[in-house]
Amino acid sequence: MVSIKVIGLTELFKRFNGIKGWLQSELPRLTQKSAEEGKAYAVAIAPKRTRALVNAIAARKSGGKDISYTLVSRTPKGSNTRRVPYQVYLHKGKRGFYKGNVKSGDHQYMDTTARFLSHKYPEMIERSLNKQLKK
Repeated sequence: MVSIKVIGLTELFKRFNGIKGWLQSELPRLTQKSAEEGKAYAVAIAPKRTRALVNAIAARKSGGKDISYTLVSRTPKGSNTRRVPYQVYLHKGKRGFYKGNVKSGDHQYMDTTARFLSHKYPEMIERSLNKQLKK
């Protein structure tokens, strides 16, 4: 006859329940915060010839049950009467807007923002999860 004694299952179940609560409450908040930080970062580095381009950058909640947000650079309004998606031309071009010899912003601002978020979001999750596990 073999007997196995497992110690600490109650503590393990408590930790799993804590992580489940964290997934349901904290993770959506962190995801939204990350999207808002991504939007602020994109606005800060985007070319600013007019405010139309930075006003067209938005973070919006994606549909469905998933906790996800989409960071978009829509076609700017304003003096763009033909609604030409010049953010696409700007992004794929070789340079940004210039005033004299000074460049205004990063013309590939969405790629730069994606790289920023690919490091920032996992760090936010890791810090928050570590706090949860230390409880």
